[in-house]
Amino acid sequence: MADINSLESEIGKLKKELALLEAALRQQATELSKKRESAIPKIEKEIKKMLTELGMPNAELKIGQTSIVNNEFNAYGIDKINYLFSANKGSSLKELHKVASGGELSRLM
Repeated sequence: MADINSLESEIGKLKKELALLEAALRQQATELSKKRESAIPKIEKEIKKMLTELGMPNAELKIGQTSIVNNEFNAYGIDKINYLFSANKGSSLKELHKVASGGELSRLM
C-alpha cells in the first residue's frame, strides 16, 4: 500500500512539474512569436531591396505567420511560417516552393 501511495505522490509531483514547464514554454513561445511579428516587415523590406538589386524589381516575397490551432507547439514554437512569392508584376502571391523557379530560388537564397 505504501508503494501505491508513493507512486501516486510521485505522479502528482511530476504533473505539477509538467504544468510549470508547459507554462514556461508557452511564455517563451509567445515572446518568440511577438518578436517574429515585429521582425517580419523589416525582413520583407530588406528582401525586396535585395531582389531589386538582383534584377527582379517586380518580385515580391511575403512572410506569413499564423498561430497553430489549439495552441499546440512545434519545433518553431506556436507559429506556422510560410513564404509567399511572386516573381512578376500582377502575379498573385503563392507558396514559394510551388512557384519559384530554380533561378529565382537561387537569387532568393
